[in-house]
Amino acid sequence: MELNDGRLIEKTCMYGGVTEHDGNQIDKNNSTDNSHNILIKVFENERNSLSFDIPTNKKNITAQEIDYKVRNYLLKHKNLYEFNSSPYETGYIKFIEGNGHSFWYDMMPESGEKFYPTKYLLIYNDNKTVESKSINVEVHLTKK
Repeated sequence: MELNDGRLIEKTCMYGGVTEHDGNQIDKNNSTDNSHNILIKVFENERNSLSFDIPTNKKNITAQEIDYKVRNYLLKHKNLYEFNSSPYETGYIKFIEGNGHSFWYDMMPESGEKFYPTKYLLIYNDNKTVESKSINVEVHLTKK
């Protein structure tokens, strides 16, 4: 990777999660606030059971960053991954972009399948970014 001053820097990083900082902040001059919220809707067995916001000051944000914050919230408030006591059998997080295009990531390993954390890091290998002002996020969970 080459920086603006011509120095060559090599580094290793995990998949995804890197968002441009320069020029990616919400314009303070065109907004009353320099951040806004991304609404997250949680569905349990196809019923909207919970909604919460994730604040961001970025115009474009990685799906991984949103996914991480959603899972962290659900860990604290819904026992998403509690060992032997999670109420959920399956789940996925769905991103719906402003143009109607959508994509999703599985949130649970298949029942009986051995869990390999490195396998789940690979879902972010494209470092997908979304426009924060137009993204809609849904979490779909199925109870046991």
